[in-house]
Amino acid sequence: DQRRREEAAAVVGAGRQIEVKFPGIIESMVDGVWMISGMDVPIFVPGDAEVVGMPAAGRQVLVTGYSDGQGRLIVRQVIVFGGDGDGASPTPTATLTATPARAVAPPVRPPDTATARPQPTDTSVLRPTVTAVLSSTPTLTATETLTPSLTATPTATSSGTPTVSPTPSATLAPYPGTRSGLIDEKHPNWWLVNGFRILLTPETLIDESLGPADVGALVVIEGIELPDPPAFQAVLITVMRSTVETRQWTDRIQSISGSIWVVGNTAVDVSGASISGTPGVGKVASVSARRSADEMWHATNVSIEDEVEPVPIFGTITSISGNIWGVGGYSVNVAGATITGLPPAVGLYASIEAVEENGQLRAITVDVSAPFATDTPTVTPTGTPGAPTATPTGTVGQPTATPTGTIGVPTETPTGAPTATPTGTPGAPTETPTGTPAEP
Repeated sequence: DQRRREEAAAVVGAGRQIEVKFPGIIESMVDGVWMISGMDVPIFVPGDAEVVGMPAAGRQVLVTGYSDGQGRLIVRQVIVFGGDGDGASPTPTATLTATPARAVAPPVRPPDTATARPQPTDTSVLRPTVTAVLSSTPTLTATETLTPSLTATPTATSSGTPTVSPTPSATLAPYPGTRSGLIDEKHPNWWLVNGFRILLTPETLIDESLGPADVGALVVIEGIELPDPPAFQAVLITVMRSTVETRQWTDRIQSISGSIWVVGNTAVDVSGASISGTPGVGKVASVSARRSADEMWHATNVSIEDEVEPVPIFGTITSISGNIWGVGGYSVNVAGATITGLPPAVGLYASIEAVEENGQLRAITVDVSAPFATDTPTVTPTGTPGAPTATPTGTVGQPTATPTGTIGVPTETPTGAPTATPTGTPGAPTETPTGTPAEP
């Protein structure tokens, strides 16, 4: 509380315009300017400020206001804690001064009544003690014995109707409190937060700077605990985290460790979830879960699939229409499946593990990859090709050449052994002599 008062004083002194709220004890109230314990700046309470309860020096208050940027703190609302429930004024204390010239009359005790007879008509009545009336002079006649001390509290036993004010029964006064949790329900005059009803008033402030205060958002609420009847009235509601995220997926159970399961590649807390079927590692599970921000997924419903032999599907993706893919001549529903590899696209290759449900293939896992190459293979002969050897068939005769142009007497001898590089499937090698062959 002291830190909040210091922060409020700091922003006022810095000339910043900001909403503030802090508790404290009233030290003084003069012409709409209050001083609160622990605050070194005056508190201005304008005539239109809402004051709940009866303020007085020494009473605890919860102040809601703002800094106007000029070094002043202006109050919007003050909630006063404690004090008399009926607003009665304090009981006055009378001091009797005895005069020596007069004497106190002997007491006379009537059988049923207790009366006091004053001399003048100008009287003041002591409360809560009754039937003792002070006159303008110190002469007093009473039905109860008074000691000659200067200060006395007379007692009386009376019948009839006494004028003593009743002593109020001790009750708990409202006090500041804090609640937090997820918003479960929202209604015009109250919200349900973490199972507790939070009362709203036209003065309730809602801070949505971190996100909207929708159902599912995490909020911190500062307000007033009302003891009779028990209730919590919100003064400031601050959104700490926006709404939760939901997800549904189907995959194999990879591991089970207490309430923490790994389904596919996602860890999920199944405590509190509705689980149908018998769980087991390797079984297929359909999970509905929710989470807030970066927290772990918390399952709300888990359905364990029956033991069904998965159907492997391989092929090129020929079509994508929402969750329905055409792969290798099959129509597959990939909703909720774990998809890995490349981003899905027509023309890529998909390897799918699916199960059949009501005549429809539903994918469990999908791996997308680039298509395989389809180039014509090139035959590469094994070993190191050497010089091909030709074995002529038939009668070996003299080689003849058909020269182009003028035919002369060939004088050249083929140089080196002829070489050949086979392409495709090697057949019988054919020699191609270089130069003009001569007679051997």
